[in-house]
Amino acid sequence: MAGVSMAAASTDLAGSPTSWAPPPIFGFPPFFTEQPTEATWQKQKELWGDVILSFCRARRVFVLDPSDALASPLFSNKLISRSVQPDVAVRLLDHLVANGRAQWLNPGSKQRCIIWWRRPEEWAAAIYDW
Repeated sequence: MAGVSMAAASTDLAGSPTSWAPPPIFGFPPFFTEQPTEATWQKQKELWGDVILSFCRARRVFVLDPSDALASPLFSNKLISRSVQPDVAVRLLDHLVANGRAQWLNPGSKQRCIIWWRRPEEWAAAIYDW
């Protein structure tokens, strides 16, 4: 983990340059694997939720396709040769849905997910204040 820096400019899902800096935990290889202990997995889902929301906020991503995101810097860290498995990515998004921070466009297929990096009431307040 020492010496791993992800602060350099990277590209969003559409290919535009951005500067998203993941948290230090992103350089920890076990972070990319579902942990077997329930308490650890719960904490890991919370941390991943924060990572997903910050990534989407920085890159202005509103709809996320988990299969497309697997190859992006969101679920993959090339510096440590780690990436999230597809089924884990869906469970991480399920966690955001359960906490009101995302919504599946088609809950049956779970192919596209609206990411509420700002909840609807936060958007409403921002628009109202504007």
